Amino acid sequence: MPCLVLIGFSTVGKSTLGKRLMKEFGSQINILDSDVYVAEEHHGHIYDIFYDMTVGENTKIAMSYIFARQDEFLKRIVATDYPQVIIAGPWLHRSAFWKPFVERTKPTCILIQISAEKATNGLLRRRKAHQDSDVGLNPLFGCWDNGVTTQYSLQKCRWIQIPYSDAVKNVSRLMKGANYETIAHDVVEYEAPEDDKISLIRTRLGI
Repeated sequence: MPCLVLIGFSTVGKSTLGKRLMKEFGSQINILDSDVYVAEEHHGHIYDIFYDMTVGENTKIAMSYIFARQDEFLKRIVATDYPQVIIAGPWLHRSAFWKPFVERTKPTCILIQISAEKATNGLLRRRKAHQDSDVGLNPLFGCWDNGVTTQYSLQKCRWIQIPYSDAVKNVSRLMKGANYETIAHDVVEYEAPEDDKISLIRTRLGI
């Protein structure tokens, strides 16, 4: 049966589409979110992985754990009798287990494309929402965006937001390095109406 993967940078709305698909077509398709799998042993949130595993300003252990969990996620996915939708974290396709996954499932990849500026705005909106919640009370707050929208301040002993123009440059560099276009079968703009995205997904899945 068809397997479809939603790919793209953080904050493009992949998980939001997954939730709508689950609500409207959950009985007809199998929906798997790599970020949910990665974080399921850490209260379901990626940032809790960083809170649990960051040592000082060193986030390498947390990142290694995330990549290992992504590998496990891909190894578990097999072709099924039901259409599948995979909500891919921004770096899932960089896993060494991506190619075997593709060979097993023959997926169609839909890229939700966004500009570096709008992706940066999305990251900053998410940061503001977290900052205004209990998440922002942890002294490690913002460490997961290190080198993207934040950097560690030795003077303040915490992660601080970097200038907007620098953040946009970082996001642009990461997006180019991700090479999403090379694996995408379809491309839909971030600004496209959600109904249009759902319609494309339904067409590709045949539902």
